This record gives sequence, C-alpha cells and structure tokens, in this order.
Amino acid sequence: MPIDDEFEKEIDSYPIMDNHIDLLPALREHLILATPLQPLCHESCSGLCQVCGINLNEGVCVCCSPVTVSSTVVSNVHPLLSSKAAKHSSRSL
Repeated sequence: MPIDDEFEKEIDSYPIMDNHIDLLPALREHLILATPLQPLCHESCSGLCQVCGINLNEGVCVCCSPVTVSSTVVSNVHPLLSSKAAKHSSRSL
C-alpha cells in the first residue's frame, strides 16, 4: 500500500451519513483509555493480589513479597556488565 493511501485514511475522521456523525467509535476508545488498569474502590486502596486474590488492605500475601536485587538474575549480570565495560574502556585508550 502506498504511503499516500495511508495518510488519506485519517484515524480521527468520522464520515457524515444522513446528516449524522457516528461518534460511537471515538467514545468507546476514550472510555477504554480512561478506565484504570487496576480499578480500585478508593485512592488509598491497595487492591487485590493478582496471583492469589488476597485483599492487600487486610494483609500481605507471600506471593507478592518484594524481590531483592540479590535474589534475582540481575545480581549475576551486573558484575559481567561492569567487567565488560571496563575492558571496552581500556581498549579505547
């Protein structure tokens, strides 16, 4: 498809049919984008755990415990990246 054809198709253009403009697609899009990704009952609500479903306002679940850097693969990768960066900088001198 030529680029000119793509530009002719306006994303936000709404055809007029029988003296009416169908704004339903635009309204639907705006409502979907306005819906929060994690709906909460109020601003201070912690929500529910996405794994086990426990109410996070009433307690803490074990599946959502904070992850420390030392317990992840990142802790093993960091020294490798540091040594590689040091080798690269010594070569450029």
